[in-house]
Amino acid sequence: MQIQFPPLMKNNVSIYCILFLLSFFTKLDAQVICGYDLGRTDSVKAKLFQAEEEKLNRAIQVQIAKDRSNRTASGQIRSQSSGKLKANSTTLPPTVYIPVVYHIIDADPFSITDAMVQASLDDLNRAYAHQGAYSVDPLGEDTRIQFRLAQRTPTGEKSNGINRIKSFYDSVDVDLEDAALKSQIQWDPSRYANIWVVKKINGEIQPSRFECGQWTRMAYGGYASAGGGMVVAGLSTAVLAHEMGHYLSLLHTFQGTNCANNDCSVDGDRICDTPPDRSILGSPCNNPENSCGTDTLSGPFTVDVPDNISNFMDYGTSCPTVFTPGQGERMRAFL
Repeated sequence: MQIQFPPLMKNNVSIYCILFLLSFFTKLDAQVICGYDLGRTDSVKAKLFQAEEEKLNRAIQVQIAKDRSNRTASGQIRSQSSGKLKANSTTLPPTVYIPVVYHIIDADPFSITDAMVQASLDDLNRAYAHQGAYSVDPLGEDTRIQFRLAQRTPTGEKSNGINRIKSFYDSVDVDLEDAALKSQIQWDPSRYANIWVVKKINGEIQPSRFECGQWTRMAYGGYASAGGGMVVAGLSTAVLAHEMGHYLSLLHTFQGTNCANNDCSVDGDRICDTPPDRSILGSPCNNPENSCGTDTLSGPFTVDVPDNISNFMDYGTSCPTVFTPGQGERMRAFL
């Protein structure tokens, strides 16, 4: 079905994620670090931010409960721990299609071709469908969310879902120029997922630093807000999938960087089928670390398991391929 963004998403809570560009991103070897929590260090803004985040999370939990009740009644409930449909089920939730628009902001906006954008979107859809190169990890599942290039502009004209703006904001400072960048072009965020594509993103906040009279600015891979679009430096699938996850309300798997698991629906990333994780360090894909021993305190895990380092909402490894059933459920509830 084609999505028309409902009130929950229209709240457009500004929950920002900033990905540090540590290396050249390719389809499956992206190592990303995200500065989602840096905004919380501002004591003036943190209380308002957290209050709005809690309001959003409560609304999502209510919607998840409604969705589960509806699926249980129709025999469509899925086990979060195994990812398998129960015996009496017949169909999965319907796939939701989200219209997206790519805004290419560049001194040479035709340096990114239509074919490159379509290839980027196709691979993003494979990532969200747990298909192709992303299907090998059994921890993942089809999110039942797909993305389509917008076919109409906000005023009804035909469109291919790609806009090109010749601008020096192709190198943008997230702290000083975000509003100016988005004032170049933005489609109604209640109807479209806006993706601004630039060459480079800089910032003033930590870990950028000022020493000896000179700023050393950290280059970021991208940032996003829940329901408000995303800015990305390039078309890496790993970055787009991560940022789209934040756009659809997902938190980091290591949210809070602690092992709290008294109630998996409110602790950590608020997803019960991602194990507690307090680590932001990388580990080998074939030997993931286990940073917490609290997995069995609440939720579906009956034994302690390694951190889900292959999850798109983690970082530090070269193998991001996974969204779990619980993450898909949360993203659909947000919509």
